[in-house]
Amino acid sequence: MKLAGKIILLCVLAGAFSALTFANRSPSVELKRPASPENRRVKVAAVEEIEAVREIRLSGETRAVNRVKLSFTLGERVVARLVEVGDHVSAGDVVARLADGRIVNAIAEAEASLRETEARINQINRDHKRVESLVAANASAAVELERTVEKSAVLMAAKAANEAKLAEARRLLKESVLVAPFPATVTEVFIQPGEFAAPGSPVAMLSGDGLVEIEVEAPESVVSRLDAGMPVKIDLPLSGRKGLDGTIAYLGRTALGKGRLFPVQIAVSPEADVVAGMTVEVIFRAKSSPFPSVPLACIVNPGGQTPQLFKVENGAARKIPVEIGQILGDRVTVKGNVRSGDVVVSGGHLALLDGEAVTVVHNEHR
Repeated sequence: MKLAGKIILLCVLAGAFSALTFANRSPSVELKRPASPENRRVKVAAVEEIEAVREIRLSGETRAVNRVKLSFTLGERVVARLVEVGDHVSAGDVVARLADGRIVNAIAEAEASLRETEARINQINRDHKRVESLVAANASAAVELERTVEKSAVLMAAKAANEAKLAEARRLLKESVLVAPFPATVTEVFIQPGEFAAPGSPVAMLSGDGLVEIEVEAPESVVSRLDAGMPVKIDLPLSGRKGLDGTIAYLGRTALGKGRLFPVQIAVSPEADVVAGMTVEVIFRAKSSPFPSVPLACIVNPGGQTPQLFKVENGAARKIPVEIGQILGDRVTVKGNVRSGDVVVSGGHLALLDGEAVTVVHNEHR
């Protein structure tokens, strides 16, 4: 009985196995093979050329438009300097005086010589009239009249020379006094009373009231992209004021020496309320040549060492390494194997492979 039961069980199992095998081979229950995958769907954008604007900051200092380094034209001892650093002077105020003893004596000598010459001229004029009367009465020879005319001419020339000497002596006396040419503040003094002032040696530096300007030094690569009249912005970092208006007034076309930078003068708007001596930063916005640009979303690994983008060519996405330039709004300039008009992937490039076939979609809602 036990043996018969085991035989029945084996028969049942064998029948079940045969039925299962037959079912697997039946077309109605055959497993389906996976279909071929669809192309990756991506959004795209066009590469466009755009003029990059580079912001350049250069430091400088404000200075008065009217400024002067005063000096004497004479070489003489300074007897008085009437100003100190920080003093304010008006136009015509005396800044310093030279010893004028020799000049005063020269004036006196020239005046005496002129008076003597004028007296001799008056005498020869009287002689001339007397001789004319005698010649008219046939009491004197005409040659005597000619002599008086010659003496008169010589004395007139001597008078002119003495007048010139007197004028020069008076000019030197005026030059011995140094005066301010315009309202200003004394910013430096270079000589003390009692010292000898050589001709042309500075005595005092004056910074005029009113308009101020800025001079900065710029490299050749920057100067070549600037133009006179171009607007600039000015920041005052120490006072916290920003965005003041200015204009490029002058561009130096010659460097200040071998290997030096080029001077650039900035005119400051009168409404800026800026005085001389303030530390400033001048912001230039210099345009460069057009660069290819793409939307920021196109860049893969933008913060890494090898930023890339995908360019769509013949239905496939090709990975292109690029150098990232300036960000301009929602676009960024790039340098690499891309040019204006190329189509690049702007969406759906997550896990996209180089050379993978893609399908371009537009206005896809996700």
